[in-house]
Amino acid sequence: MRGCRGSGRHPRAADRMARRAAAHWRQARIPPVRGGIPVARHGEVRGWRAPRCGCRGGPVHRARGGRVMNFPRSRHQAERFGNQSGWRVAVVIPARNEQDRIRGCLDALAASLARARCPGGIVLVVNNTEDGTTAMARDWWGAHPDSPGILLDCTSPEDQAGVGWARRQGLDAASAQLPQDGILMTSDADARVDPGWVAANLAELTQADLICGTVRPMEAELSRLPDAFGRHGPREGAYMQAIVRLISTLDPQPHDPAPAHRNAAGASLAFSALLHADVGGMPCLPIREDRVFVGNAEARDWRIRYAGAPVVLASCRLTGRTGGGMAAALRARIEEDDPLCDELLEPARTALLRYGLKGQLRRSWPDGALVGVLAPHLPSGHDRGGHFGAFWRLVENALPGLRPVRLRQSDLPAQQKILNDWFAGQSPGRERT
Repeated sequence: MRGCRGSGRHPRAADRMARRAAAHWRQARIPPVRGGIPVARHGEVRGWRAPRCGCRGGPVHRARGGRVMNFPRSRHQAERFGNQSGWRVAVVIPARNEQDRIRGCLDALAASLARARCPGGIVLVVNNTEDGTTAMARDWWGAHPDSPGILLDCTSPEDQAGVGWARRQGLDAASAQLPQDGILMTSDADARVDPGWVAANLAELTQADLICGTVRPMEAELSRLPDAFGRHGPREGAYMQAIVRLISTLDPQPHDPAPAHRNAAGASLAFSALLHADVGGMPCLPIREDRVFVGNAEARDWRIRYAGAPVVLASCRLTGRTGGGMAAALRARIEEDDPLCDELLEPARTALLRYGLKGQLRRSWPDGALVGVLAPHLPSGHDRGGHFGAFWRLVENALPGLRPVRLRQSDLPAQQKILNDWFAGQSPGRERT
């Protein structure tokens, strides 16, 4: 059944249809999605306007006959499938021009949800697609009527239709579907979650608040990349391992024990609806929305775990759906002689200062001597009785020695030697000095 729309026939007939439409939606008692996104019930389609980044929802105007009139900034429709009650978990997927991969993505998600034996569903956000992604998804749900889900079909201006915006719409819609202690997860349309991915995330969430899972390349696609791709991988991987070891040594976290990684990727995130609301939702950014989201959670002192158990296989395509992301990174490592490294990989002495100072401040928070030494040099108005993560963010911004510096591949041998020498000089009792 489709949402009531005016027929444009006779004014009285149109008015009757408008009254029926209003009565229908009141009877449905559809809860408004956080951010102003009303969603239809199972078997129905309803138009809605997504909030602009800020991200507040705007009003929805109705023309005569009950037809939903959207603002010109964006047009969306929502469809629901399967059981819509009792969800405890919702997995959000943004998709754009993914008709060749969306079936495999949904198959993997449905299998993982079923294996976890936890009631939940999939929220698929198809934004500004130019292919048959929406039709493919609708057909998939038609073939899997017992798989709960929400399909959001969005058309928005290019300047706001990035992956961060799409993730935000899906997470807002999913949050309204869940209880306050419900669990949100995110992945990507070109990825395949492991059969145990949902269950692994749920298990990890008993020890932490936000789980950054492990993202691995699809082996078949990785093997087809040009030989040039292999020039930089071992060296960059070795330095990444050294940085992760350094972080665990200087700023250890009981909820994030080794072995850990430091990859905060939207392809594998899991967190509570409470966390999502507390940090203000997913940032509406065209790239890096996942890392900014995790950074915002850290600033609010939520416990972040970089876990190995939740595994997602990501595609190795070289043409992505954004200007950056994994596809751009792969392409740079193939085409450039000396590409930039991952942004986490900073000069060794900067990393030693950053994580050494962070660990010492954390251990002395909030009344230690070192905190008192730094506090006068920070912007006025900071609250030493508040969140350590917010205080640390002020410290990072205030100290010139902690300003981010990107490394290139040619920088890595010298930086690796500095860290190797530092580790060699540390006895078990001196590792945090």
